[in-house]
Amino acid sequence: ALDRLTGSLSRVSELIAVVVPPHLGDGVLERVELVRLAEGRLLVVLEISGGLVRTVTLDVTSRIRDRDRQQVARVLNHRLGGLTLREIRNTVHERLGHFRGDVTLLRSLIDFSDYIFVYDAPAEAILGETRYALNQPEFSSVDMMRGVIEMLEHRDSVAGILSRPGRLREGVQISIGNELGHDDFNGFSVVVSPFEVDDAHGRVGVIGPKRMDYGRHAAIVHFTADALRKSWQP
Repeated sequence: ALDRLTGSLSRVSELIAVVVPPHLGDGVLERVELVRLAEGRLLVVLEISGGLVRTVTLDVTSRIRDRDRQQVARVLNHRLGGLTLREIRNTVHERLGHFRGDVTLLRSLIDFSDYIFVYDAPAEAILGETRYALNQPEFSSVDMMRGVIEMLEHRDSVAGILSRPGRLREGVQISIGNELGHDDFNGFSVVVSPFEVDDAHGRVGVIGPKRMDYGRHAAIVHFTADALRKSWQP
């Protein structure tokens, strides 16, 4: 869904659209599903608020019986549902360690909990298509093209620019040139707005040349952020 959104935003703005998804650590776990792939292999599906999904494939030594799998899934949903991934990772042993019954499969999941409920991986920006922005005359210079390639190859740097502390203020913010704090992007400007899904924060914006219609693009970004908030409301 976010890939389609960045594509549409790139097309409408004729700039480079970018979305930094909400941080998983702030996302609320809505549902856990356990799917047996093969003997000794289990797929863990975490459905997280805001339509986010995390999947993890595990190799477990114990035999996976359907009855045990369904029982453990019920336990996980009952004891962990409604908590953020950060809360789960910090308290999973206390919440699941006293379960009575056949705990072989559950114990395997607890052992893998740091991997299953990981939330501190660095954010990576989702970039829209660049072909619309490359029609802009400002992008014809070698320096601007080098900057575009840098964005495509180092999306974590783009995420870092959009995720700086000030970007969580409400409303649209505009940063120009060296205000971005990254030498490779001094020839660019960013128009960005935060959006909130439950307690998780993401950012959406456009990247373009210093000379752009800031009023028009601020309105487009504001509309997109508002649409994202509404689309993820229950």
